[in-house]
Amino acid sequence: MRLKLMRVLFGGVLLFTSTSTTLASQHSQAGTALLLMLVASALIVGLIIGITWQRRQTQKKTQRIEHRAKKLEQEVLEQSSSKEQLHQLAYYDEITSLPNRLLFNERLHGSLIDDRGIVGVAIVDLDRFKNFNDMLGHEAGNALLRLVSKRIASSLPRGTLLARYGGDEFAILISHTRPEQCMLIAERILHSLKDPITELGTELYVTASIGVSHYPSEASNISELLQQADIAMYRAKEEGGNANCLYDTAIGSNVMRRIEVETGLRRALVNGEMWIEYQPQVDLISGKVHAAEALLRWRHPERGLMNTYEFIKVAEETGQIVSIGEWVLEEVCAQASQWREQGSGNFKIGVNLSSKQVEKKGFVQFVKQLIDEYDFPPESMELEITEHVLIDRERETQKTMGALKDLGMSLAIDDFGTGYSALSYLHRFPIDTLKIDKSFVANLQNDENNKTITGAIVAMADRLNLRTVAECVENPEQIEILSEMQCQAAQGYFFTKPLTQEEVVRWVRKAA
Repeated sequence: MRLKLMRVLFGGVLLFTSTSTTLASQHSQAGTALLLMLVASALIVGLIIGITWQRRQTQKKTQRIEHRAKKLEQEVLEQSSSKEQLHQLAYYDEITSLPNRLLFNERLHGSLIDDRGIVGVAIVDLDRFKNFNDMLGHEAGNALLRLVSKRIASSLPRGTLLARYGGDEFAILISHTRPEQCMLIAERILHSLKDPITELGTELYVTASIGVSHYPSEASNISELLQQADIAMYRAKEEGGNANCLYDTAIGSNVMRRIEVETGLRRALVNGEMWIEYQPQVDLISGKVHAAEALLRWRHPERGLMNTYEFIKVAEETGQIVSIGEWVLEEVCAQASQWREQGSGNFKIGVNLSSKQVEKKGFVQFVKQLIDEYDFPPESMELEITEHVLIDRERETQKTMGALKDLGMSLAIDDFGTGYSALSYLHRFPIDTLKIDKSFVANLQNDENNKTITGAIVAMADRLNLRTVAECVENPEQIEILSEMQCQAAQGYFFTKPLTQEEVVRWVRKAA
């Protein structure tokens, strides 16, 4: 900077020196004074120009420094804001603003270290929340999640961590606590959800299934603690929901058995471990076989013959019932085709359907393909469904049942009287047969209530022009009472146990 200033001054001096030299030669001594004045003036002007230029350069430099400082400050603020946003996205749920699974697990890990290893965990799963989403839409469903999370949070003691663990599931971390205290908190949560939620324009009753586990009472590490809470939650859900359950070793054993059943089911069909037996339905007037119900059997390679109710329940829960059910339908069609070729098997076959089969897209087309492939007369098959299948997705089920009826098949309600029995449903669905549940048939001769209910079902079915079949008949007294009520048919061990495909043909011939 100084060098530039000196150049300016030197340039001024040269300019005026040249000028003064010219004047001096023209005016001699008289111009000497004027020359000195001009030189002094030139120096002053040069100095002023230099100072002005230097100030301008300093101002520009200052402005650049201030600009850089502001830019740096903005970058720092933006980075800080970005870090906060990243932290929020990484550790908090977007819908409820609660801590998410990642933050919960980190806090849980810290609690096992810092809280002397005395920790309780509760997993809260909202019952049938998918129904709310289907009914309200996902936006309103998210709003409902926020309202539920506030209810749960209001019921928790100070210092308890509530997190959204995913979907319709919440996790709660309770430090410095005993198992009994954890269960009290679980009860408070259920109580907080007791009243209906009205903020969304209608009354919505939300319930929850809560599983509780405790460290170190049962679990030995974080993984076990969370797994046990999850297992206990599913046990509460199996009890019908709106319940809580504290994990213990007995529950763990049941879950391990369930896992073994689930695993075994995946290879049962491939390994040929399943087969079908048939139980005849006998006409109570003629004594002839009207139909036979197809019953699935499974022999586990290690556990032997499996309880049908147990493995069907697991198959329903895991979705494996769809492939198993399709296999049963195809086996029945193939077997019936073989019987017709042999000139036997002139009776209807009843096949049970699960809700997942009925709900599956393309199910009616699958049945039609079987009819065509095996040249199976559709009037020779009766499809059996339980009442809850009719109710869960009424519109879709009504459409599916109508399409199956159009194919020529008959339809029956299985276990009638144990679900949502109502004349309105019987009127709206194309039902042909009511199968009276065994709970009413059992001890029919000694229980007046069962006798009254069974008689009412038979009378109602008769007025609606529906056929009735009594299940699990075991003695002649039951047969006599059912005949007096004009129940058309019955099945059970009084007639015969479920039979193999060879045995049922011989039995039907004998009964004829």
